[in-house]
Amino acid sequence: MLFCSGKVYYDLLERQQKENRGDVAVVRLEQIYPLPGKQLEALYNKYKNAVWYWVQEEPLNMGAASFLQMNLKHINYGIIGRKASASTASGFMKVHKAEQEEIVSTAFTI
Repeated sequence: MLFCSGKVYYDLLERQQKENRGDVAVVRLEQIYPLPGKQLEALYNKYKNAVWYWVQEEPLNMGAASFLQMNLKHINYGIIGRKASASTASGFMKVHKAEQEEIVSTAFTI
């Protein structure tokens, strides 16, 4: 189970469809705050045997990851994103694309 918000959803969905991965669900959170905790808990209970990952484009020390860690304690999940950084982006399109591909590939091979 991959859950995310924003543009990375479309990258994950594209990979899921391209590889015909029926064994991986991609869930997009339209709203982070207030957190739809009851809906997420219901999904978690429905798919309790699945391994959950929060996927984000931002570095691990940015984006929604830290907010989710503070507010979504009843769900066990991992986090996939860029390594922690002082800036939100590398500044180079080639590096950005490589990092984005690594995020999506990790999500489907972990």
